[in-house]
Amino acid sequence: MTVWIVRGGLEGRFEHQFVDKSVVALAWETVPDYSRFHDREALKDWYRGFFPGAKEETIANHVGQLYAFLNTASIRDLVVLPFKNRDAVAIGEITGDYVYNPDLIIDAPHVRTVLWLRTGISRTRFDTDLRRALAARMTFSQSRVPDAERRFRMLANPPTT
Repeated sequence: MTVWIVRGGLEGRFEHQFVDKSVVALAWETVPDYSRFHDREALKDWYRGFFPGAKEETIANHVGQLYAFLNTASIRDLVVLPFKNRDAVAIGEITGDYVYNPDLIIDAPHVRTVLWLRTGISRTRFDTDLRRALAARMTFSQSRVPDAERRFRMLANPPTT
């Protein structure tokens, strides 16, 4: 299983909707349904049509995130949502494949369903390397922290005594 860090939009504008609606979503609202793209280069060529003046490194970054959201992230992978304006984190498990749903969260139409295992976990409970992973700047990125899945799952489901 993989751990994905997901951002809740500029200034955290989508975070509460993610939790309330049991989803994570990407905001690229000018990009329509891209579910037919299972080849990164084909997706990149198609994406250029929406942003003709974009720099190649920007396109590569955005397409990488879109591609991972559609093709790399799997059901049962963990998603970690660090809240922007409070010292809290939500941890969930992806439960559904990509869907394009522009009506669920306005301006964030690219959606994956999630079962939130725990919300409101204080960042102070996280080891330093996990806190650093939460600072990733991309909207959707894979955590590269060693043993991240086991450690995040323990925070989401602490052992009972």
